[in-house]
Amino acid sequence: MNFKSITLIVFIIALLGCEVSFNTNARSGSIKEDYIGEPLSERVIEYAAALQGANMFLDSIITKDYSIAYGLFDKGLTDNMSEEEFKSFITKDDAVLGEIKGYLKDQWAFNNVTHEGKRYIQLTKIVKFDEYTMNYIFTFPYGSDYKKAAGFTFTEKKALL
Repeated sequence: MNFKSITLIVFIIALLGCEVSFNTNARSGSIKEDYIGEPLSERVIEYAAALQGANMFLDSIITKDYSIAYGLFDKGLTDNMSEEEFKSFITKDDAVLGEIKGYLKDQWAFNNVTHEGKRYIQLTKIVKFDEYTMNYIFTFPYGSDYKKAAGFTFTEKKALL
């Protein structure tokens, strides 16, 4: 084998390696700012249903229609938490946080996570309140239709996504 053949093989392997990735960590925004909306990149377009569901969730929380928000979770989560318990969980910090002041429908951050040997996709949405900015984190089973979340949590935003 000559040098050109070896170079060509290395180049092809490198190209194939770029296309096959299990690392989905991607977000909207720039290097310095993550609270920017933009269309889903080609790399994460398959998770569009997750983004749509998260936006529907936030809209239902804003309008205080908690039954819609509750319906966006899969049976594994809702079997362990009644709709009333869910509402208590979602509203537990309302006295401190107040009302949601805004979020960007086309702001997103997707990350791969593994828990107990199972793969998941997490979507983080930045949600603004009067004095706090929070990360709302939705967890979806990897390879699902991404329409029903298997988990949800929220935490104060302290750094770039």
